[in-house]
Amino acid sequence: ELDSLADMVSFGVASGVLIYVYNFSAIDNGVYIVILGVACTAIRLARFNVASDPDYFTGIPSPAFGFFVATYVLSGLQFSNMLLVVMFAIFSLLMISNVKYPTFKRINLKVGISVGAIIGILILAIAIGGMTWIILPFFVYAILGPLFYRIFYRR
Repeated sequence: ELDSLADMVSFGVASGVLIYVYNFSAIDNGVYIVILGVACTAIRLARFNVASDPDYFTGIPSPAFGFFVATYVLSGLQFSNMLLVVMFAIFSLLMISNVKYPTFKRINLKVGISVGAIIGILILAIAIGGMTWIILPFFVYAILGPLFYRIFYRR
């Protein structure tokens, strides 16, 4: 449980403070969107402590949420406030969803090749386009994670 508390602070609270200072402080009632993210992180971690499966995550993991926020800030992208609020809310709600995401704990050849290809594409994109593309793997994981789970882990 101490690990989950550390994750709550690292990926929930810190991400909320970061995105609030970076963008949501300029939005009326932006603090409520941040509270949604922190609350979903807490629920996600509580559920993980009670019922976890070594083959998949139920809902997007909280580190992916934290990395999404951090890479958005690092990328220097400036989405419209409404788009950013919607993306933040979707990522928050994906943490408490029942969507299955691969854990990559049991990597076989197919999974290794897929992950290697994604990392290779990311490195190439960063080399060509700069830090703007650093947010790409978290979008890929959020959107294609359930597809990867069905292809590689479904029995």
